[in-house]
Amino acid sequence: MGIDILRGLAVLAVVLCHIPHYAIGGFRENIWFFPSLLMDFGYLGVPLFVLISGFCIHRRTAITRATSGKCSLNWVEFWKRRFWRLYPPYVAAIVLSVSFALLIHERMPDLANSIGPDLATHLLMVHNLTADYAGGLGNTPFWSLGMEEQLYAFYFLLFLMIRIRNHTVAISVAAITTIIWRGATPGLPDAYGLGYWQLWPFNFWLHWALGALAVDAYFGNCRLPRWCSSMTYGLLAATAGMLTNRLTFGFLAQTRLAELVDMDSWSGWIPNVSSVGELGFAVAFFCFLNWCVQAKDHVLLRNSLATGISCIGKISYSVYLIHVPVIFVLEKYIPFEHSQTEWILRMLIYAPICLIAGAMFYWLVERWFLAGHCPPLWRSTKPAANALS
Repeated sequence: MGIDILRGLAVLAVVLCHIPHYAIGGFRENIWFFPSLLMDFGYLGVPLFVLISGFCIHRRTAITRATSGKCSLNWVEFWKRRFWRLYPPYVAAIVLSVSFALLIHERMPDLANSIGPDLATHLLMVHNLTADYAGGLGNTPFWSLGMEEQLYAFYFLLFLMIRIRNHTVAISVAAITTIIWRGATPGLPDAYGLGYWQLWPFNFWLHWALGALAVDAYFGNCRLPRWCSSMTYGLLAATAGMLTNRLTFGFLAQTRLAELVDMDSWSGWIPNVSSVGELGFAVAFFCFLNWCVQAKDHVLLRNSLATGISCIGKISYSVYLIHVPVIFVLEKYIPFEHSQTEWILRMLIYAPICLIAGAMFYWLVERWFLAGHCPPLWRSTKPAANALS
């Protein structure tokens, strides 16, 4: 249940981040300014999803090692499960997104002219590596699906390092790679059709590796220091990540503090500092994940609110896949201004509709592929039971 709660929180953060939430007037005039600023941080739901992915994908291997002592994995079966679990709903979401873009919300009038290469890069799941199609097909969150698929390929390297060496080596390599990539790539220009370097898998390899480390520790394949499952250390790491975040720097630039510290003199370093500083959230999410899987009966995980968020977590993939085109349609047919009254009305209407649409997509499409194999629809009407992995 703890994993589903984290999934639910991650997808809610992403949805709220994508719902238009600009609070006109600034923090001195608008009561919704700080809620809006917090909603901007909703993009961090993606790295939380990545860390959870590492936990769930490595789970089978961790169980095998804990029960038999063997660190082994059938790679053919692994890719088959990943394909059937994720790809058919993804293709269905592509059809829905393109249909909405061309026929309903009309937010991308040039999509018809570039539909060929845009669609090809998305179907091959390399669109996040490109400068032109990373946010294409009328559904920007698709970039993370390509990035996740590429991290599955990196899983082979991580698996080998764990098997041949140990977890310390594996995590160290992932951490060094991620830190160097995050420190060096902000501000780099696009080249040879490639670009959006922050969307490449190197940017998130540490997050995924920490998720794999967490599940190995959970099943007793390695030991972690006590701080790794501490909510206190998690909150401290999240605070460090927030203080070094570009959004925080952006807010401080609007205050008199910017004049006192002369932010303009070192503003060129802010993207690099922020990109590396975000890794504080990776450590925070790692602590929260370890805490959640260990504190199964804690009151924070056993109440009606946690149960509701857990239910959202079960359909989080569907919500994530289609919420942006749904928001585009809502903006066309149920538009709101940025006044204080209409700000809250937009939240109260858009967010539930996104969740309802995700639940419908889950019922119609995703549930048939939960087991990670082709559903025998021609001879069975029962969907597979939900699966953690």
